[in-house]
Amino acid sequence: MPAEPFTPPGRRTRRRSLSSLTLTNYVGVFGETPESLLQEAEAEDLGVVNDFPTNHNTHLIDYQYFTGALDRHSTGDRLLYFNEEYRPNFGGHMGLLNMKQFLFPVYDGYAGTPYAADYPSNAQVLDIMHAEGAIGGYVHPYLLDRGQDPLQGNLDGARGFPADAALGKVDFYDLMCIWTDKYVAGEVLYRIWNLGFRIPVSAGTDAMPDYWRAPTIGGERVFVHSGSPLTYESWIRAFTKGQSFVTNGPLVTLDVSGRAPGDELHLPAGVSSNVRVNVQAVSIFPMEQLEILQDGKVVKAEKAADPNRIQLSVDLPVTRSGWIAARVSGPEKVHLLTDSYVYAHTNPVWLVKGGQRPSSPQDADYFVQWMDKALQQIPKRTFNTDAEKASVEAVYTKAREEFRRLAGNSASGPSHTSPWTKRALSPLQPTI
Repeated sequence: MPAEPFTPPGRRTRRRSLSSLTLTNYVGVFGETPESLLQEAEAEDLGVVNDFPTNHNTHLIDYQYFTGALDRHSTGDRLLYFNEEYRPNFGGHMGLLNMKQFLFPVYDGYAGTPYAADYPSNAQVLDIMHAEGAIGGYVHPYLLDRGQDPLQGNLDGARGFPADAALGKVDFYDLMCIWTDKYVAGEVLYRIWNLGFRIPVSAGTDAMPDYWRAPTIGGERVFVHSGSPLTYESWIRAFTKGQSFVTNGPLVTLDVSGRAPGDELHLPAGVSSNVRVNVQAVSIFPMEQLEILQDGKVVKAEKAADPNRIQLSVDLPVTRSGWIAARVSGPEKVHLLTDSYVYAHTNPVWLVKGGQRPSSPQDADYFVQWMDKALQQIPKRTFNTDAEKASVEAVYTKAREEFRRLAGNSASGPSHTSPWTKRALSPLQPTI
């Protein structure tokens, strides 16, 4: 029996589209092609598939499918775009989307390879992407167990994410991936959101479907309210605006006084304000709890009386600028779930109180310490020249200055949104 299409409240004129970030042929025994990948997308009801040609050790995989445009096998309902996963050792892996030219080299910073130097920085790569109308964000950010903090370790993973976020260069962030814990990734992201950096969440299965036991593409996916008809440009635009949620099963809707994820809600300064929050989650997988988060803290939670449907409505006070989002959690090791546990998360509704930017000196100081640790590590890395080393150091030094400014409790200035979104609304300008 066909399922009824999911139509979120308040988005009646918009269609849903879904995305999967995947690696088609990763030295498995089954040779995937664009045609077979689109057949899998149809089976999983994926509207948009972003495939990442990249390296396996020193081998470049699936580069022959890159054209700098939608794959010719795409249809009106199934869009396939071969992009790139850029894999630096120091800054952290990034997904590059809407690319026009393939970026070489695909990786850097690995001893014993032709590209042993930790150069260029991720910030430079993102500048290159933005100049050609592409976007970039961090994928599978931290390979840590729940409860662990990257700052307490070696910053392994998306080491460059906070720095590039502070410089206004990051377009999205994979909150969900089968290889990373969502709560670890979320704690870093919440601190970024608390400082006014509006980085939308994404989800990437990071599946290798040429392996016979690989997770299905779309096991983790992002639902983007991209409008109709579905085009890749409209999908990118809505995606970078945060008009979406990520999930491995539950379907979540969030409404904050008539605003949906990615929207702003302006509230007056100097007077008390309350917002009405309505959340609904439905799922074929069992859910355990639905939570409303405000500025990174759970302010209301509802245990599931019905494991397949939860609703929650509450009035919340707003005393300062910040954000509200919804999160769903569920049990581990669920049959047919290609992930560790049931989970979903919306992008925030952004609360703008009296025109002020969100302020969190404690979170800013956290990232000052992050930049300090990264700057201590850079001299121990490999570079071909002193100029390369200085260029990478400059990124983290500039980001440290920004976090130090924010640690001084400065709520002035606008919140940061995706550079791509800004360019889509105005003539193309180079990023700095």
